Amino acid sequence: MPESFPQDQRADLKVLLWPIGRMPFFDEVTPVSVDERGNFTVPTSQPGENEIRLQGLKQPYYLKQVSYNGSQLPGTIVTLDPYAPNHHIEITVS
Repeated sequence: MPESFPQDQRADLKVLLWPIGRMPFFDEVTPVSVDERGNFTVPTSQPGENEIRLQGLKQPYYLKQVSYNGSQLPGTIVTLDPYAPNHHIEITVS
């Protein structure tokens, strides 16, 4: 998160992984908060395609880039690898 990102907007910022091609479980569609350092934890998500959504991001800020396990994605769709020991998603806001 850029240093210029207002502290008062951080509390409103939430991350959601929305499943593509299947019905989500209830806890999968519950947005998670972003902490003061810009970190977030999604408690559960099934392997497969998911759209990364940011809620509470106000102009002039925008989602600039998403990386999954070190690889930059072409958009906001991430395919969670069922064999990956960990899932690390990095969202860059500008």
